[in-house]
Amino acid sequence: MKNSNWYTSENTSKKVKVLIAVKSPPYPSKSHRELVCTAGITDTGEWIRLVPIPYRYLDEKKKYEKFDWIELNVKKHDKDRRFETYKPTNLDDIEVKGHIGTEDKWRERKEVFKDKVEPSLCQCVENFRQKCDEGKQYEADSLFMIKPYEINNFIVEKDSPDWKPEWQLLFEQEPLFKEMKMKPLDKIPYKFFYEFKCCADCPGHKLKIEDWEIYELARKYKNDPSELQEKVKAKYWKNFVKKKELYFFIGSQLQWHRRKAKNPYLIIGVFYPPKDDQLGMFS
Repeated sequence: MKNSNWYTSENTSKKVKVLIAVKSPPYPSKSHRELVCTAGITDTGEWIRLVPIPYRYLDEKKKYEKFDWIELNVKKHDKDRRFETYKPTNLDDIEVKGHIGTEDKWRERKEVFKDKVEPSLCQCVENFRQKCDEGKQYEADSLFMIKPYEINNFIVEKDSPDWKPEWQLLFEQEPLFKEMKMKPLDKIPYKFFYEFKCCADCPGHKLKIEDWEIYELARKYKNDPSELQEKVKAKYWKNFVKKKELYFFIGSQLQWHRRKAKNPYLIIGVFYPPKDDQLGMFS
């Protein structure tokens, strides 16, 4: 939940230390060449979203992975009013400070996130709707974590094989400076969803997965659609659902948060420690 002592509307820069939990797949951007939305937990225990970050264009020493600790200077985002959203003030400031591994069945990772799990997605949606009714939708949580009560299906749906026309133009145009030329970026012609119940009396949800990890897996098999679907389902259904203690990182989509949608949320990452009855997140 929001800590009013940490989140601020002041347009001043401050240094933060963040444990990276999720990265969105890269999308073309006219203003930034490419956008990757990153989110995680600060060392003081607050959710934070970092945007925009043109991840593939960063210096190699600045590129971070999931569960890396990074430090950077940020200020409140001037166009994204969700209270967790901050903008890096200088991408050259990013420093990778360390990494939390998977030792001892993800013990350290689970310790960081064990108090961040909300009771249900239904409750979070209800809270969002209440804030919308009050005209305060930007005060509603746009980042949180849930443990699904029951996962019923993993779905792969066809998507457009091409980027939107205005995005495709970005790849085709010749910039004034060579270093500003867009790097090739494959469009994955599929969308991925989990169908699940978030609590015992939940009517059911179908949420799209927008995560760097699943799209990079799909990208490896982009030339073989059948194998692409088989490999993704093997990991996200047969492995994660059947063999892991699965949690979802949830985030709102800005346009739907702004429009007060019925449910603005997506799955922006999965947290999948091995099943262990004695070392669960709530033990």
